[in-house]
Amino acid sequence: MTNEGFADPAALAEAFRGSGAKAACLCSSDAIYASHAAGAARALKDAGCARVSLAGRPGEHETGLRQAGVDDFIYAGSDVLAFLQSFYEEDLR
Repeated sequence: MTNEGFADPAALAEAFRGSGAKAACLCSSDAIYASHAAGAARALKDAGCARVSLAGRPGEHETGLRQAGVDDFIYAGSDVLAFLQSFYEEDLR
């Protein structure tokens, strides 16, 4: 599923529920993450998302993002192979 984004966390949660997916990856800019990633992660978790990943470095926001429900951060230089292996082993089918 792809789109240009959601107006609010409730719309995101509704779309996630309707997708049948078990996991989601938040993809945006650092500026958008700073103001919206935590709310988006909480909405996804509340909608039943088993695993929320964020495409980007967490930086100083890591603690708050993890508390909001972000499980993984994927970025240039991260151990993507380990991420993919753990994702596969979790078996979110």
